[in-house]
Amino acid sequence: MINMKNIDPELKVCIKNAKATADRDGYPQIVYKDKSDNSYSFHRLFTGVNLFTTTPENIMGVVTHDYHTGDDGYLYLYTEFIPMDKQPDIVKQTIESYKVTF
Repeated sequence: MINMKNIDPELKVCIKNAKATADRDGYPQIVYKDKSDNSYSFHRLFTGVNLFTTTPENIMGVVTHDYHTGDDGYLYLYTEFIPMDKQPDIVKQTIESYKVTF
C-alpha cells in the first residue's frame, strides 16, 4: 500500500478519481503526468491505447481492481493504485500487456 501522506496533493486527487472511475466502469486506469500542461491525468486502459500527451518516464502508476471473497462469503471489489516507483515490474507488465503506445 502506498503512503498517501507523502505524495503531491494533485496526484493524490488524480489517484482518487482514477480509483472511483475504475470502480464505476470496471476497467483499470493508467495515471500519468501530462507533458502538455504538467498536470496529472488518468486514462482507461484498453488494448492499443495511445497516450500521446505523455512519455513512459511520466507514468506514475496504474489503478487495478480485483474481486476477493470476504470472511462473510460475499464477493468484494478491491481497487488499488500500484505506483511505478514502488512496483515498476507490475506497472511495466500491465503497460506491455495492453500494448500502450506513446
